Amino acid sequence: MRKEEITSFIVYIAMIVVAVILGFTVLRELVSQLDQDLVPFHNQFVFALVVVLLAILVNSILIEVGHVIGGKIGGYTVASFNVLWFCWYKTKGRVKFGFKGYDGLTGETKIRPKKENPNALPYVWGPIAVYFVELVLVAVLFAILNIKVDGELLLTNYRWMLVAAFIFAAVGGLINLYNYVPFKLDAMNDGYRLILLQKPINKKAYNIMLELEAKELDGEKGELPEPFEEITNYTASINLMIAYDRLEKGNVDEALAIIDKTLENQKEVGDETYNSLEGLKLFIKCNRDKEEDLTKYYQELDSKTKKAISSCKDIEMALSYLYLSIIVEKSKYELQHAQTMFQKDLKKLSEGRKAIVKKLYDQAIEDLSKKYPTYFKEEEE
Repeated sequence: MRKEEITSFIVYIAMIVVAVILGFTVLRELVSQLDQDLVPFHNQFVFALVVVLLAILVNSILIEVGHVIGGKIGGYTVASFNVLWFCWYKTKGRVKFGFKGYDGLTGETKIRPKKENPNALPYVWGPIAVYFVELVLVAVLFAILNIKVDGELLLTNYRWMLVAAFIFAAVGGLINLYNYVPFKLDAMNDGYRLILLQKPINKKAYNIMLELEAKELDGEKGELPEPFEEITNYTASINLMIAYDRLEKGNVDEALAIIDKTLENQKEVGDETYNSLEGLKLFIKCNRDKEEDLTKYYQELDSKTKKAISSCKDIEMALSYLYLSIIVEKSKYELQHAQTMFQKDLKKLSEGRKAIVKKLYDQAIEDLSKKYPTYFKEEEE
């Protein structure tokens, strides 16, 4: 397992342990005090289950609301707002809705610079600030529901709201625990983002990346900088965009040089970005290297990278696996798998990235069908 996989596993275990402890102590005590006839649905278990689901939904929304508020304070506009695959996004000045993936535990808000040198820190701290407001409201509710008159609770019929408030606060706390752990996890979180933004190069690269991604959402091309020499996860992502640009312009050697320079700094690059770079490099090599050299190179990759490429987790991996499925695996089934996954991965891309990727795919299919026609013939009945 990679370091971030191990860290993520530990964080998930910690979240489960905290949830179990809270459930069998505080929550159990609060529920035991309820009169079943006064509980919504007249069933304590159903009531608790419904509240947990609502708490997950509401706190997922609040996390992204925090990002929106913080982003606007820092000098950004919102490019997309995604909660549990429900995504509202702006393209060419119009707001659209769709079901899209996201890089986060429960959602993702993408922003774009509105002014020169915007500050990303309010965007990063926004969710915890909103959660603090939530805690204050929960504390106020607890105080109101515990008001006594002549030694008797005034709002006895509404004690179930204490349970609901506690569940909302607990679920929000667990989500924010994941969000602010200062380590690289299986999804981008604000804790790790805070660490990355300590480097001046990352602050610069982050804002460039946001602007480029926003342009891609509009189906446009942003102004690309020169390739970064100092490699971090953010600069590596931008170098990947630059490599695509060079490929589109026919500067294959330059694209390969950018990728190789970036891959030399594997420890500084996140797994997802690293595998995308490696997938694009393999795609270039598939068009240039002899079959035996390509096979040797692919077989010498570490098992995690090979697994990611063969599973076509991202568009670059699907592109390279079109060739590898034939040249290395010699399998028509694997070729069909690569084609299917490519179409799925293509739907995840912004309009700006789709054009060049589709062009590379069409060229690959045309090339492969000429060299290996038997793999593209329909099965005879």
